[in-house]
Amino acid sequence: MAEFHGAMYINNDNLTRVAATKNAERDITAIYLAFPAVQVESILLAMAAWLSVLRNVNDEVERLDANTAQLALTDSAAILTSSIRSSSRSPQRYGGACLDPACDVIRAWTKNFVRQLRGLVPQAVYMHVIGSVLDVWDVMLAEVLVRDASAVDVEAYLEDRTGTIGFRPFIVLLQADVSSDRGGLLEERGLQEMEWMM
Repeated sequence: MAEFHGAMYINNDNLTRVAATKNAERDITAIYLAFPAVQVESILLAMAAWLSVLRNVNDEVERLDANTAQLALTDSAAILTSSIRSSSRSPQRYGGACLDPACDVIRAWTKNFVRQLRGLVPQAVYMHVIGSVLDVWDVMLAEVLVRDASAVDVEAYLEDRTGTIGFRPFIVLLQADVSSDRGGLLEERGLQEMEWMM
């Protein structure tokens, strides 16, 4: 399991197999601790993939100025949006508008997340996870813009910050895990009925 997830680190950070597996084991352990009831291995791996992309994209975005962060998140959102329209396991080639090397890192993490997630969950779950990731990216962008504002409204900043925690994609995947315990992954209608939790 760790070797499968470790591919994200090899592809994104050019880590050795040993270092990538160590990072993957850390992610999987964190998911086990946070969601001990998860039973389906593919859901656990999808959660680990989301944890990896969230942490790494957030780290890159925090290092960027507001304009570059906006371009980077827009590029990532375009990749995610195009992945919903395409049934291909590999995301479309997308160079993006941002030329900063950090944007290349964010695009690479996004593309590898799409590849990993497509191989782990059914299309209905995939679409809901991507939709929830796009919501996190929107809030992350709002947080960047508030952070760079000269007069910061602390209440608005903290409200945005709670959205960048990235919990909603985990809930979508947890719902898929729970539904698998009931004899099969949720159909579209079942996912919509559970939206109240988010």
